[in-house]
Amino acid sequence: MKKTFSETFPSGTVKTSVTSITLVNNTQKVQDVSVPSDTVWVIQCIRAVNIDDVQRTVVIDLWNEAAKTSKIARLQSGAVAAVTDLVYPSITAGGTIIGVPTAVLVLGPGMTISVTWAAGGVSTGATDSDGLVILYRELTLT
Repeated sequence: MKKTFSETFPSGTVKTSVTSITLVNNTQKVQDVSVPSDTVWVIQCIRAVNIDDVQRTVVIDLWNEAAKTSKIARLQSGAVAAVTDLVYPSITAGGTIIGVPTAVLVLGPGMTISVTWAAGGVSTGATDSDGLVILYRELTLT
C-alpha cells in the first residue's frame, strides 16, 4: 500500500523550534535546523535575532538536505541592526512581521533551514535563549 499525503487546512500540530544563539566578537555564526525523516513541516514564520551590539547581515537559506549541497532558495536576507530581528516572511529586515504568510512553504523530510549571522565587526557578542525561532505545523508521514 502506498503512503498518501493529503492536507486540508488547518492540519498538523502547531509547534515551535526554539534555539539558543550565541554571537561572538567578529565571528560568523551558522545554525541549521532539519526536518525529521518522518514529518513534513508547513512553515508559518522564522525569526532570527541579531543579539549583538553591531549590525550583522543575516541570511535564511533553504537546502534540500543537511549536507547543504543543493540549495533550494534564499528565503530572506538583510542588514539587521543591533538587537533587532529578521523575520520570514517579511518585506523588511528588522522590526516586526508585516502581514501574514501569503504562500505556503512546505518542507519535506531532511530539508534544512540554515541561518547565517555574518561576522559584523568588533563587538561584545551576546547570547539569546530564543535567538532563532521557527513556527511551523508538523504533519506526520507514518
